[in-house]
Amino acid sequence: MSYTVEQALHLYKNLPIDEMSPDLFNTVVKVSLDSAGVSISELKEMAEQKQDNITEAIMGLQGEISAVEEAATEKKEQIVQLQNEVSSLEEAAAEKKKQVADNQGKLEDIAQLIGLFEE
Repeated sequence: MSYTVEQALHLYKNLPIDEMSPDLFNTVVKVSLDSAGVSISELKEMAEQKQDNITEAIMGLQGEISAVEEAATEKKEQIVQLQNEVSSLEEAAAEKKKQVADNQGKLEDIAQLIGLFEE
């Protein structure tokens, strides 16, 4: 058959449905296709196959979307975990710096004390 589903859709979408009842519209589409020598049953089979193919493609894409969203969620969780680790390390570094400052103060005090004994 040389008439495609896309051509039938074009006909269907370009007829002025607003000006006729749905029953009349369907009749016009069927009569137009029939008068062009288009086998309605073959066109219906082709449309159903196209529908199945599109449905399969959608399902495949939905599966891919789920996998990507799951991976994104995992990455976000890893980011949160790493941010928590960075915060902990920064807190530990700050504590160590405070200890260094305290010890430097003690060293200065001890140096002054030693200076008193040397005079």
